[in-house]
Amino acid sequence: FFGGLPLHDGRGICVKRRAFIAAAGAAAAGGSVVPARAQYVPFQNQQFLPQLTIAVNVTLSGPLQKYGQEIVKGVQAAVDEQNRFNAPISHVYAVRAYDDRNTPPIASTNAAIAAADPSTIGIVGNLTADMTLASLSRYAAENFAVVVPTVTADNVTKRGFHNVFRLPANDSASGRLFASAALEGKRGASTLAVALDGDYGYDVARAFATQAKNDHHPSDVLLFPKDGTDPAAAA
Repeated sequence: FFGGLPLHDGRGICVKRRAFIAAAGAAAAGGSVVPARAQYVPFQNQQFLPQLTIAVNVTLSGPLQKYGQEIVKGVQAAVDEQNRFNAPISHVYAVRAYDDRNTPPIASTNAAIAAADPSTIGIVGNLTADMTLASLSRYAAENFAVVVPTVTADNVTKRGFHNVFRLPANDSASGRLFASAALEGKRGASTLAVALDGDYGYDVARAFATQAKNDHHPSDVLLFPKDGTDPAAAA
């Protein structure tokens, strides 16, 4: 099930909603909803069944658009497979994509717009850490289950929101696993974990060094500023 709704549950979906007019006005002002109608590919007589919509709130414009579009394609493929091979008799799944434009206020507003659609049961998003962290409280306020498809930052699941589910391993887990694999059989080897001080890197390096020390390897972390660092010169 998605967001606690079993496939056989014919009851209504309890989701807090903003006023429809306010959400529609925000959509018109922001122009961030694409497309205007939820997308799904009907199979057999599914076009006559009620829809349960999964919203996708990612960056679909600008330099990151190709990555956001791939996420939308992946969700659409999963929905098509579910509708084709595991279709319940009571409803059909659909997808509605929203462009957060890699801008925190738009990313947050999109959740309110999605909540104006009573068929929406949850959200897949966002593409970057900043957009995801900016939207978590709004997702919780709208009672949406959230699947985070790409962001590995530890903070995503450290803020006490119980509606958030992450697909990739977090940075700390990745660092620990990398250290265990890289140092296996290398007794006494010293390590230095080097990272930039951006969204990604420090938590991985810190966890790597911690795991290395736990495995009796001298280890430390070297952090460089993200802007203005020449990797070749730093090496």
